[in-house]
Amino acid sequence: LAVFIGGSLLARQVRLLWGVRTYKEALAAGPTKEGIDFVALSGVAAAELTIKFGVMFALAFAMGWLRRRRTLVSYGITTAGHSVGRLFTAGVVLWALVFLPDLLLLLNRYLPLGEGAAHWWVLDQPWTPGFWLFMAASSFVLPPVFEELLIRGYIQTRLSEDYGPIGGILLTAALFTVSHGQYHQLTILSLGMLASLFLGSAIWGYYFHRTGTLIPLIIAHALANVPLDGIAEHIQLLVMGIVITIAWKPVVRYVGEFVRELSGGRPGRS
Repeated sequence: LAVFIGGSLLARQVRLLWGVRTYKEALAAGPTKEGIDFVALSGVAAAELTIKFGVMFALAFAMGWLRRRRTLVSYGITTAGHSVGRLFTAGVVLWALVFLPDLLLLLNRYLPLGEGAAHWWVLDQPWTPGFWLFMAASSFVLPPVFEELLIRGYIQTRLSEDYGPIGGILLTAALFTVSHGQYHQLTILSLGMLASLFLGSAIWGYYFHRTGTLIPLIIAHALANVPLDGIAEHIQLLVMGIVITIAWKPVVRYVGEFVRELSGGRPGRS
């Protein structure tokens, strides 16, 4: 809590002291006739995230140093003895397993389930190279690395020391879900997204518990955050279905092991 909540509050004060806005504050005024300077907005997002996670990482690594967790391996930055190909494959399968948020967003296009986040109007702007630079900084490059390293690499490991693996996984999933403030609304879409985020985070957290590596989770997180539109959204769900179908045996075994541990049993062999 000191790292997650205290670090967030401290980072906010540092950001205000340095006069750094959040990218959501920069987008609060809505679209303008002149359009959006996505390159400048990318710098805003990068500065915001660097300050936010930099402060929390400083606290986390200081706590870890005191607890003799002094290598990156202690935080999940390791291949855990797996090949690059296997890590990438695991990342793709883990991405496919968290298909519910994408399904909800697609359904919302045809059957309104509620309003989305206030800043989502930016997705209606032209998808220029500058737009993709901004999305890389705010969505599918920096956040997956920062969030997985902090949320699961540090917080889940730390909570598991006191509450056991399953307790650590579920508490971390709850923190990760609550941190998505754009879904703090009483709509079917927002409530469904929060439930989906919790389930997906628990699935990813269990993988980290079993393997000790964050690399596939970073890959899965990055894939999940890439913005898509139109036919690409349908293709994405189709690809997810194909991946799950191809990998159904390990997926069923993995989910079964997770359920057994949740119920107090022991997992089988990896």
